[in-house]
Amino acid sequence: MNELMDTGVMLPASKKLPTKKEWDAVCGKDVTTGMENVGVWLVDSLKIRIPLQRVTIHHSGLNAMVGKVVLSTGEVISETMETSIRSEIDGVRTAFTVCKESLDGKRTGMFLTILINAKMLGKGYFNGITTETIQTIYSYIMDLNVASFTYDDFMNGECVDIDVRKDFQGGDVEVNHAMERLKKNYIHRDKMDTGILTFKTGKRTTGIQFNKRTTTSFLTSPFMKIYSKYADAMDSKHYEFFRHHGIKIPHDLWRVEYTIKNKKHLKHVGMGNRLKDILTTTQDVFDGGMEQITTALFSPRQRTCERLESLDIPPRDKMMVNALASIADCGKSIHDAKQSILGNLEGYNRTKSMKYLNTLHESYLRPIERYNAYEQTDKILDVIGYRF
Repeated sequence: MNELMDTGVMLPASKKLPTKKEWDAVCGKDVTTGMENVGVWLVDSLKIRIPLQRVTIHHSGLNAMVGKVVLSTGEVISETMETSIRSEIDGVRTAFTVCKESLDGKRTGMFLTILINAKMLGKGYFNGITTETIQTIYSYIMDLNVASFTYDDFMNGECVDIDVRKDFQGGDVEVNHAMERLKKNYIHRDKMDTGILTFKTGKRTTGIQFNKRTTTSFLTSPFMKIYSKYADAMDSKHYEFFRHHGIKIPHDLWRVEYTIKNKKHLKHVGMGNRLKDILTTTQDVFDGGMEQITTALFSPRQRTCERLESLDIPPRDKMMVNALASIADCGKSIHDAKQSILGNLEGYNRTKSMKYLNTLHESYLRPIERYNAYEQTDKILDVIGYRF
């Protein structure tokens, strides 16, 4: 669907695209698209504002007076300023808005605000918005011919509503167990824009969302979402983009994302608000932002402690196996359980004792279904950023 008008953009004739059923048939476990960025935090979208005096408007319908006219008499009965325009080209949505915004809490100024997203990269979508890809995004915006500004003004633009995402692999069973743990430990607050939303495709649970994306209560009720990227790509809102660019999505690819809402939130995370600052943010800072999100959303990881099944364990090992099992049953990962038992042991003693604990784990706990499930679920939770 091509909806951008009066910009001078020449759009190529649409080629015949595969049907949804045909596209679904070629996506699956052998597809590796996006796998090179699994486990990496990347910026997926953001809003950027540029001072209007630094911008040249080209689109005749943006920042112009639009009037209602009586055709029979030519009388103008009302006039309004057209302040926004949206485009959708081959599944890539872009929004331009001219508005008055605060400068420092006391003064205001006119800005052009643009919604940019990783889909502007086309086939490079999974690379995210980075220092390596931002020139491509700038060129895409310039080619729309709605407005123009220098690359330096673009890089110095102020950013809000920054969606940060990390892709990861996981089977439905493991990811669903992880989502159930998150639901169980979610801290319910009696506030607007809070709560849990579960996504389903048929009988399959394909995602979960905590709080509304519009929330500004980032300290107590931040937004976070986990979803199947495959199911998301098959959704009617996104399907056209993925099939147009021939991007095949693996069935086991999932995504976790959170939103950095505004300048205060950026400062809380430890980031600047200029585009050039966002693009040079390190993985540790993004990880810290996610840690703040999970700490606000969830109580510590816990399970109901269960009695260890009767096993043929030598008496010399039984006490240590019980200790590992009890710590794991009450919410710690197997790795953390081992670390707790080792305490402040160092050097050779620590290495030797860790080898002993690993042997007990492999011999007695891993074969038990619930401990194997714990291990798989814990891996997902660790990747997501829920580590406490």
